[in-house]
Amino acid sequence: MAFPAGYARLQAALQALPAEQRDNPFVAALTELATLQATQRGFVVLPEWAEILDRHFPPAQP
Repeated sequence: MAFPAGYARLQAALQALPAEQRDNPFVAALTELATLQATQRGFVVLPEWAEILDRHFPPAQP
């Protein structure tokens, strides 16, 4: 399942950022989520959450 892996990457990315920069990717992801939810007029489903997380917190490349 993609969501748990995306969530783990989100947590790791948060810890890797300097304290003063920790909000930046989260604000961007939250803005995208809110925009998507507003345009769909409903809840964002789990696969779309995973796509948002992948865009703002991409998986490490091998």
